[in-house]
Amino acid sequence: MYGKVLVVDPEKCTGCRLCELVCSVYHTGVSNPSRSRIRVIKWEEIGIYLPITCQNCETSFCTEVCPTKACHKSIEEQR
Repeated sequence: MYGKVLVVDPEKCTGCRLCELVCSVYHTGVSNPSRSRIRVIKWEEIGIYLPITCQNCETSFCTEVCPTKACHKSIEEQR
């Protein structure tokens, strides 16, 4: 059996937070990243950004707007 999973590559994430903005507009109708279902966490000590995703959307607009494709859907085998 195969299923789609959301894959995150922190090395590609630039911290633009566009995914948070689009998610909040799509789900709540307002441009307010604090109401988003995805969060971009920044680790200052090592200089990386890590998108933390919800994995709930059938059509994940956060993956569609990511300019670096740090977040994308992939098909993986489920066990």
